[in-house]
Amino acid sequence: MDFGGPWPVESINGEIMWNLIKTHDEKHLAIYFMKSKDQIEEVLDTYIIDMELHADELGSVFANFELMATDRDSCYFSKVVKEWCRKKGIKQFSSAPYAHSFNSAEPMMRVVKEGTLNNLHLSGFPQFLWNYAMAQKVFTVNRTFTESFKKEEQKFVVPHLRMFENDVVDINWMI
Repeated sequence: MDFGGPWPVESINGEIMWNLIKTHDEKHLAIYFMKSKDQIEEVLDTYIIDMELHADELGSVFANFELMATDRDSCYFSKVVKEWCRKKGIKQFSSAPYAHSFNSAEPMMRVVKEGTLNNLHLSGFPQFLWNYAMAQKVFTVNRTFTESFKKEEQKFVVPHLRMFENDVVDINWMI
């Protein structure tokens, strides 16, 4: 789990921060957007509910919440989050400062941020749509071709994937 932000531009929904969550088996990413770090407890509750609801649908996600691995960001070690973990029976683990290899979300944070910037640049959309570009990048990463997929010799079906773009821009909605 890793916290990101603030983004240089406030999103269309007023968010400036995000929380990227990566499952231990490295098969699933989830992203939640926030207006401030104070919303972290709400984000964690939402994540647990989402994963319990969608565990069967996703297939690769095992809804087991015994350990939360993060960096030493203050929002993860606030009194509110510590109490939340205690109530849920979740143990907290933090990586040492500047030891990004111990937090599996750190490398994906870079992939997601760079993919977001790329999506925005290629689409020509305004910067305040960064949260939608980031969500689309996470969606795409969750459905990309993996080594285990290749070994199973399955066909990769992609009609549900869409480019983050728009052929026609109507500027009247901004007036």
